[in-house]
Amino acid sequence: MIKNIVFDLGGVYSFEIGSTKPNPKNYETLLSKYSLIAEETIFIDDKLDNIQAANAFGIHGIQFTSLSDVKKQIMVLEKAD
Repeated sequence: MIKNIVFDLGGVYSFEIGSTKPNPKNYETLLSKYSLIAEETIFIDDKLDNIQAANAFGIHGIQFTSLSDVKKQIMVLEKAD
């Protein structure tokens, strides 16, 4: 359920945790570091493998193809409730 969209410029950096996407450690660390609930989180990336890995955690993955497409997909998530 996506209620309020908040963009955070924080992140998880592979050199800090010794792991790169799509390794599950990246998504676990992201959720833990920011106290996020997977079902309330949106992950945007241009690589399908990374989106599929995020989806496996229950995170809403959006593959970046264009800014307008990402905006549309976010609006769909907001209206899903």
